[in-house]
Amino acid sequence: MEIMNNPEPWQVTTNFVITGLNNPQNAPCWRYITAYETLDNQNGVLSMQKASNLLKDVSVSSTRWSVVFNLKEEQLQIAMGRNYQNLHYFEVP
Repeated sequence: MEIMNNPEPWQVTTNFVITGLNNPQNAPCWRYITAYETLDNQNGVLSMQKASNLLKDVSVSSTRWSVVFNLKEEQLQIAMGRNYQNLHYFEVP
């Protein structure tokens, strides 16, 4: 295990190891690169809908669920089984 400092105010993670990469943009994972570049271009700020669209764009056949959290509004939305047309919304007080 290696602790890595993130210079960005946002986080990206997918199911592969980035330990040892000098530049995360050189990651050997199209999903990671897509998410990283999208967040980088938006300074890490996405609406819930854009965040959901990004998760849809990087989903794969084995994706079971995708969650977007809005910490300021204490809300979350979940897409189950890659069904991004039928989002479930919850308030999280």
